[in-house]
Amino acid sequence: MARARTPWDDPDMLPWIALAVSGLVYAAAVWWSTLRLPADGVPRHFDATGAADAFGSRSDVVGGFVLIGAVMLGIGVAAVCLARWGSLRLVNVPHRAYWLQGGRTPRLRRMLATDLGLLLSATVAFLAVIPLATVFALRSEPAGIPPALLWGAVGAFAAAVIAWCVWLGRYRYHPARDR
Repeated sequence: MARARTPWDDPDMLPWIALAVSGLVYAAAVWWSTLRLPADGVPRHFDATGAADAFGSRSDVVGGFVLIGAVMLGIGVAAVCLARWGSLRLVNVPHRAYWLQGGRTPRLRRMLATDLGLLLSATVAFLAVIPLATVFALRSEPAGIPPALLWGAVGAFAAAVIAWCVWLGRYRYHPARDR
C-alpha cells in the first residue's frame, strides 16, 4: 500500500515550511520575552559594546519586535514568490546562460526559491535572539549584553551565511551538478 503524500514530500514546499517554522520560533521568542519584560525601562537599543543606550516601555519594544518579524517574513514571502513566478531578467546567478536555456528554468526557479526561503528563514530564526537577549540584558547592571556574546553571535551568523553563499556560487549552481 502506497504511503499518502504530505506537504513534506513536495520540494516546492520547503521554503514555505522553513519560513513558517522560523516565524513560529520568532513568535515564541517574542511571546516568551513579553511575559518576562517589565512594564517600563526595557532596553530598545544596544551600542557596539553591548550596553543598552535607549529604553522604552514593554509595549513599544514588543511592538518593534513584532514589526521586525513581520517585515522579515514579508520579505521572505516576497522573495520566494518572485523566485517562483517573477521575471528572471534581473536575476544574477553563476552560469546564467546555462540555467536560462534548454528547459532548465523551472529547476532554477525551484533552487532560487528554496535558497532564498532558507536564507531568510535562517535570518528570522537568528533574529529571535533579540527578544531573548533583551530579557537577559536586564539581569545585569547596567543593562547590557556581554560584547563577546553579542559579537560572537553576529560573527558566527555572518560567517555561516558567507560560507553558505560561497557553497551556492561554487557548487550548487555549477552546471556540472545539474548533470
